Amino acid sequence: MSGNQYSKLILVVANLGFLTAAVLLLVLGVQIHTSHWSDVFDTNNAIRGPVVAGALMAAGAFITVVSVMGLVGAFRTNRCLLYTYSLFALLALVVFVAIMSLGFATGAKAKAWAATTFPAELVETDVAKGYNAIYCSAQAGRFCSDGSAKDAAAAFYPTLDTATFLAAAGVDVNAKSGLLGLCSAADAKIAA
Repeated sequence: MSGNQYSKLILVVANLGFLTAAVLLLVLGVQIHTSHWSDVFDTNNAIRGPVVAGALMAAGAFITVVSVMGLVGAFRTNRCLLYTYSLFALLALVVFVAIMSLGFATGAKAKAWAATTFPAELVETDVAKGYNAIYCSAQAGRFCSDGSAKDAAAAFYPTLDTATFLAAAGVDVNAKSGLLGLCSAADAKIAA
């Protein structure tokens, strides 16, 4: 094999790697966009979950176009296409570094929160509220928002007469507000 064939092989293998990374970015962006986990991070941060999802999908689409351009340029040995590919590959590198930096910054923030007492920052309570709602929905969706407090209490504490206790505390156990509504009602009663 000549040097030209080696460089063509390296370019093809690298672009297949870029194509794989682009597909993973697209899948990750779609997962963040369609799941409720982005709601957890929708606090007072500058970057919201849907923005991150859109950026990941846009980056994935951009990198897909660039990698296909590199593959076609390598197979057809088209200089113009390869020069354009080089420019876009440099831009793709900048995008990868930006995404990686954002990921490390988010990880560093999570580690900093884990190392301090709750709440590490005021915004952490907003994350907790979002996480509680999502976790509750994932574990028992009907009991979180649609079921009555009496049904939820019977499901989670079948041997206790929690409905009588809640009714005595002045909480409407038949309201179809679920556990989240029960917690809000209990908080309101305590605050009153």
